Amino acid sequence: MKKILQSLLILILVSSIAIFYHTFFKQNENTAVILDENIGSTENNVVKNLKYKITVRENNNYQISSEMSEIIYQNGIELVLMERVSAILKDNKDKTLFINSDKAVYNSNNFNTTFDNNIKISYLNNKISADKMILNFQKNLISVSNNVKFVGPEVFLEADNIVIDLVTKKMNISMNNDNEDVLISSLK
Repeated sequence: MKKILQSLLILILVSSIAIFYHTFFKQNENTAVILDENIGSTENNVVKNLKYKITVRENNNYQISSEMSEIIYQNGIELVLMERVSAILKDNKDKTLFINSDKAVYNSNNFNTTFDNNIKISYLNNKISADKMILNFQKNLISVSNNVKFVGPEVFLEADNIVIDLVTKKMNISMNNDNEDVLISSLK
């Protein structure tokens, strides 16, 4: 009697496994996959109100956020195309650099960011506006270019390029053409 009961339980178990397999894993031969030709080979992710917070070398903090973002992949690297962007870079001495722009491209692998269009930078009592800015964490540099205007407590200047060293906080101000001069005006 015991062997009959064991055989019956094994038969029920095998039948249940077979039914489960045929129901959930076996493909129906009449099933067709229809591909929509309007869909590209990769679909990107669109995200509203995206924010990244990271810690970079020596306790420097970087935060970047946008109202609208699209995450894409190029050569295995995740890039975030951002619109209506705000960023904050805080150093280990709690000095804060504020950045706003219409657009930016954020590289999530190395955190480098290229800001474009209507860039406004604020640091201490200084303000910089420009059309392009590259924040490069590997080189510890901020490169500001195209229609650059700098306003400090005592000076106003116009130039083609400003390069800021994130470690020393020194600025290099230059023109693209060596025959042109940086325009400097005193505000006092």
